[in-house]
Amino acid sequence: FGQAAFFGLGAYAWAIGAFNFGPGLGAIALAIAVPAAFAALLGYFMFYGKISDVYLGVITLAVTLILFNLMNSTSGDSYRIGEALLGGFNGIPSIPPLTLPGAAEPLSPEGTFTLAALILIAAYFGLRAVMASRFGRVVAAVRENEQRALLLGYNASLYKLAAFTLGGALAGLAGMLYANWGAFVSPGVFGLSQSAQIIIWV
Repeated sequence: FGQAAFFGLGAYAWAIGAFNFGPGLGAIALAIAVPAAFAALLGYFMFYGKISDVYLGVITLAVTLILFNLMNSTSGDSYRIGEALLGGFNGIPSIPPLTLPGAAEPLSPEGTFTLAALILIAAYFGLRAVMASRFGRVVAAVRENEQRALLLGYNASLYKLAAFTLGGALAGLAGMLYANWGAFVSPGVFGLSQSAQIIIWV
């Protein structure tokens, strides 16, 4: 339920990276790496702390609300990361549009939608390939019966952490596309309504 935490981190990381490094591959890498690292850190404490499924959903929602309140409290000139002014509840406007390597012009709105569709297709088939691999089969086994996977000698916590981190990276990539589409990001990307919308989109 708390995918908005990683989605929002990806959106903010893109905006900050675009202002500081330019709207290219560096900002994209930042938008994927920051949510993935945060997911890995949060997931480590949840999965190795043996948090059950229900509490896992509650914790991710709580983290989303914490990030919402944190970013809401960053108004003022002192809250900036490099060239990017965080803007508090007003958000970060006028984010530079994505410029692909070798392209003279930034992506148009139509180009952004085309890129989003291509990334969706690549993510779908990429995840199909992951689930068909040995790693994916173990993840499916842990999902179906964690106790049996443990008895077979698999480190269920490690596999859950890896899947959670991958999910965080993909959510960050989606957040980057979302921020690039509107050229704007605000604390609303961490809201409960955003979490619900993400589930509806999927």
